[in-house]
Amino acid sequence: MKALLVWLVNAGSFMVVVAYVFIALAFLRLREKEPEMMRPFHVPAGKQVGLLALTMSVMLGCLYLPFSPSALVWPYEWAVVIFGALFGLISYIWALWKKAVFCGSASSTQFAKKYSFHVFKLHSPDNAR
Repeated sequence: MKALLVWLVNAGSFMVVVAYVFIALAFLRLREKEPEMMRPFHVPAGKQVGLLALTMSVMLGCLYLPFSPSALVWPYEWAVVIFGALFGLISYIWALWKKAVFCGSASSTQFAKKYSFHVFKLHSPDNAR
């Protein structure tokens, strides 16, 4: 039982690092595609901070690769990672299907306006400190 818990914790830690990589990529993508978008928090030197976060996340992810001293154990921990990735992929496909069924041909902007609410009072980059 203890070995199973260790496998889950190690594989879960790797999946968190993968999530950090995607968060940093999304941060950089939004900075590039929507520079004037209203945000609840202003990050000074946003592109540099995003690149630093991406670099650090990738370096942290390298600790789990087979050539490193803290590598995930094959096949047990990698099986948990693969199962988690498949679960995420299936959930993503299901969400796309659900969006298509409930929204028809509506754009994602219309979907967001219809099904979301704002928790934070947003400010524009012009009003940033």
